[in-house]
Amino acid sequence: MSSRSTEGKRRDSACVHPFPSPSMVSIVLGAQWGDEGKGKLVDLLASEADVVCRCQGGNNAGHSVVVDGVEYDFHMLPSGFHLQNCVNIIGNGCVVNLPELREEIQKNESRGITNWSNRLLISDRAHLVFDFHKQSDGFIERGRGKSSLGTTKKGIGPTYSSKATRNGIRAGDLVGDFSMFSDKLRNIYNYYKLTFPDLDIDIEKTIEQFKQLVEYFRPMIIDTIAYLNQAIIDGSKKILVEGANATMLDIDFVISIIFCIPSNIDGLIDIFSFSAWIFYGLTFVATLCCKFTMKKAKRVISVPIPLILLIILIAIYLVIAPVIANPSIGFLVASCLILFGMVFYYPFVYNQVELECIKKMTKFLEDFFDLKISSINLD
Repeated sequence: MSSRSTEGKRRDSACVHPFPSPSMVSIVLGAQWGDEGKGKLVDLLASEADVVCRCQGGNNAGHSVVVDGVEYDFHMLPSGFHLQNCVNIIGNGCVVNLPELREEIQKNESRGITNWSNRLLISDRAHLVFDFHKQSDGFIERGRGKSSLGTTKKGIGPTYSSKATRNGIRAGDLVGDFSMFSDKLRNIYNYYKLTFPDLDIDIEKTIEQFKQLVEYFRPMIIDTIAYLNQAIIDGSKKILVEGANATMLDIDFVISIIFCIPSNIDGLIDIFSFSAWIFYGLTFVATLCCKFTMKKAKRVISVPIPLILLIILIAIYLVIAPVIANPSIGFLVASCLILFGMVFYYPFVYNQVELECIKKMTKFLEDFFDLKISSINLD
């Protein structure tokens, strides 16, 4: 009996939230491959937010905001930077190029943004982007050849690699013991130099550059996790989190790998042409078969057999040519996706299996669009 009583008490205590009225947190993320219009939506929501946070990504993308005829450019800066009553946070999931961030701040400051230093906070856990990250990004991209991903070469990927390797440098390191920061910077540069011997960076000049940035950024670099926890506990704040990367570009999603395989434009064109001409060729093969198996069928237009054969030959050439010229796993993926359609064709079209749910859906669509799907007898 006592054990049951204890379990009951535990369940009751678990139902009591430590913060009964936390602040509302809204999150905007892209559900596709980018360019979904996140920036416009975030800009609309930011006008009513007390805190706007960047949660991940770097300055490799961005958007423009036009207010009263003045255009502001935000790449690393959160979208509420131009709003006087909004605190802007660059979170611990971001990677930050501090020299370029300062240029971005100064550029927007010259366009009329004031009082920003009291409204911009940078997580002390955010990792820093250095010039050798940018150069190594270019080397990696060049090494991929025709399979290059088309990165912006801003050093974002290599910086996240440093974070995962646990030899990266955080913003908090910059405002701590600068001699330790300098030693860490030399060590990570030597690490990259072993991997990329062609790196051409004056690391001492980089150290001096960042020494000049210490006092500029010191007031902004804080423990943003504690700050946001307090803002949530407050209960009266409206907090907006803006994501930089789209869901399908996340490295944890296999589908993003499939779509990034042909990431250069030539590869995309080849695979599109490959897939399209498979369908065009099969369409005219079916037309040729119908010429002999359905001679009595009524036709709106009769296509001459020589023309059909010519198009089939063109289709065969345009399917085989890109595979021979530039072999890629993308062609195999496209073929598998096309063949996957047989999973639906064989039972529902060839064997004419009818499911009740499909009938209901068909009926709904007929009523909704005010149309009638007719049955055609080809016999």
